[in-house]
Amino acid sequence: MNYAKRVDASQKAITEAFRRVHHWHRVVSHFSGLGFDILTRHKDGYPVLLEIKSPGPPSSRQLTESESTLRDAFPEFFRVAVTPEDALAAVGLL
Repeated sequence: MNYAKRVDASQKAITEAFRRVHHWHRVVSHFSGLGFDILTRHKDGYPVLLEIKSPGPPSSRQLTESESTLRDAFPEFFRVAVTPEDALAAVGLL
């Protein structure tokens, strides 16, 4: 049985922030189990695998198994963002 992937509350605001500053990004959250929500790049050119988490208590922002696996495999590229400011900082724009 397939389940619809829930989109984190911050995702729209983060993608809008990237659009405002004309920063390249691709939303991949619809690919279940991938381990991140947005593929983008740092201002210095390297890839950033951005996981979006909804605001709330830290316990609600724990990484899933696929997210933890990806973070462990690519720690230099994996980032977590809750706010648009977090996302812009993750790509070196703040």
